[in-house]
Amino acid sequence: MNNYIFLTDEGYTYQPNTESDVPDIENLQVIGISCGENEEAAFNNLMAKRRYLLSTSFDEIFCYKLASDYKDSYMEFSINNDYSIEKYKDEDYNLLIVKIKEDMDLDLSESYMVLNAIYKICKNNPSIVKDIIMNELYCNYYLYVNSYYELSCMLCDDDGLWTDIEFDENLYEFLLKEQDEVKLKERLKREGWFICGVFAICLDNSDIITI
Repeated sequence: MNNYIFLTDEGYTYQPNTESDVPDIENLQVIGISCGENEEAAFNNLMAKRRYLLSTSFDEIFCYKLASDYKDSYMEFSINNDYSIEKYKDEDYNLLIVKIKEDMDLDLSESYMVLNAIYKICKNNPSIVKDIIMNELYCNYYLYVNSYYELSCMLCDDDGLWTDIEFDENLYEFLLKEQDEVKLKERLKREGWFICGVFAICLDNSDIITI
């Protein structure tokens, strides 16, 4: 884990005991210090622990790793544009991160990636997201999948899925022969598979998803 300092140049501070006609000083303000395996994970941790930031007008912030090579770690974030504020208002957000991390045996940054992907798949419906994660309403998942064709290759290579190929021989044969992305997406979504970003998940009940 690394420590990161988050700053902003938004807003103003004041000179102490000033009677100047121009009391405002343009400088940087420290938003907070947070730890994480990378900049994004540290930002997610910052947002989870400092919920009051959501009620402020701060938006554009940036961070540096607290290390000698800090300049190489510079990264900018937008609270309003890059992240869903509604998710961070959800008190269950941290609980879901812990659940994903434990159940899927992922690191923290991967857990945030998975949760954000599930939110997008579920059209940001927190009750559906919570139901899927807390009740483990999924039967399989893969990380770092860029297309339905890649997913089909992973499925075909996953021996654990085909102990009894006759159980779903039609799907197995289809995946072996088909390479068209549109056709693969259509068929795999009927089987409950969804891809968002680089995360693929197969839901037990895909009828709850409308995308």
